[in-house]
Amino acid sequence: MSFDKIIRDNENFTDFIPLSIGWEMCESGHKFGPHVREYYLIHCVIDGKGVLKDKFGLHKIKKGQLFIIRPEEVTVYQADEKNPWEYCWICFKGNLASIFDTKKSVYDCPPNLLDKIKEFSQYENTSAFICSSFLNELAFHLFSNCLEKGDLASELRRYVDINYMKEITVEEISKQFGFDRTYLFKKFKQKYGYGLKEYIVKVRMKSAKNLLERGYSVSSTAFMVGYKDEFNFSKAFKKHFWVSPSSIKNKGLSTSVCVVTAR
Repeated sequence: MSFDKIIRDNENFTDFIPLSIGWEMCESGHKFGPHVREYYLIHCVIDGKGVLKDKFGLHKIKKGQLFIIRPEEVTVYQADEKNPWEYCWICFKGNLASIFDTKKSVYDCPPNLLDKIKEFSQYENTSAFICSSFLNELAFHLFSNCLEKGDLASELRRYVDINYMKEITVEEISKQFGFDRTYLFKKFKQKYGYGLKEYIVKVRMKSAKNLLERGYSVSSTAFMVGYKDEFNFSKAFKKHFWVSPSSIKNKGLSTSVCVVTAR
């Protein structure tokens, strides 16, 4: 039993270009290869186990792990006879794809990402935006510990820039990076002059103002910049700009009406 979807809305993507995504419940001993590909392919094992053979050797892979297949590599992988694996997979290319050119083929997959790819790998309307977001987040999880600690503040800022529309908190970020929140605050403020929590608000409010000026509703804007609760969003917006979000939206709509009338 399997599901396979070609990603068609990827024309404007450059860093990670998703090509296809899928899910499969393999039969006992199901084998694929030897085979060579022209793209990157990542399998995330949801259940069961199996083996992968590549240029680095033979790897035993179990539930909760992922394995990476790279372009021009000869690979063979096979499901276990007694406990065959179920996995989701995504194939891609792009300017940043080579970040997966490591000497390791098997990694532990962060549980939240495993659940995420399991969920959207079976959607009929899965888009390149969702797939690219997953690849960015996965790359961060796998390789952020390779970064020099001196560049920690820059990586924190980049993480917020990419993920501000989600319900991220300083507590969650500290777990992601593996550092105490006090240490993160100190490193970030040393470089930028303000704390990480303040920066999250700054990024969200800047994006929110832009969305409101373009005519989006207050509730839609709140959701798009990472707030589930419209009241909390409005409170934060007013504290930041000293005006309500609805006044910005109405001002933007007034301007739009004038422009249209002038034509």
